[in-house]
Amino acid sequence: MDALLAYCSPNFSQSDWTGQEVGFAFGKAVPVISILAGDAPKGLLEPVQAQHWIISESNVGDVADYVYERLKHESALKAKLSEALARKLKFAGSFGEAALLAAELVEIGEWTDRARHDIELATEVNNQMGDAMANEDFVQMCSFSVGSP
Repeated sequence: MDALLAYCSPNFSQSDWTGQEVGFAFGKAVPVISILAGDAPKGLLEPVQAQHWIISESNVGDVADYVYERLKHESALKAKLSEALARKLKFAGSFGEAALLAAELVEIGEWTDRARHDIELATEVNNQMGDAMANEDFVQMCSFSVGSP
């Protein structure tokens, strides 16, 4: 477990298992994010500020963005996030998507060897890297020789 997203549905606090999972997350000292979608959380989760959402098909992307924004600042998660973004960069389907991923990688700022390898591979195989390579900070963080995408 790298983080816990507690989706506090109307019966969340009535389940023994949710309490077990929350306790495990706190014991491991991983980031905990709670989404209030019913009952207010009780027990160990009660002091954690919950973001209230009525989740629907139209705002599920907003919820995902909220969770990502909270997690990307956690130093313990930067390596895994950089690897996931770098993997996705290889398959970016547009210049804009590649530029957005490159900007996120710069913001995270810590790249593992695996992430660097995938970024290098993206510059070689993905013809949508043009706008990403226009990001001077991104290019500067790349420790490999970058050719024309």
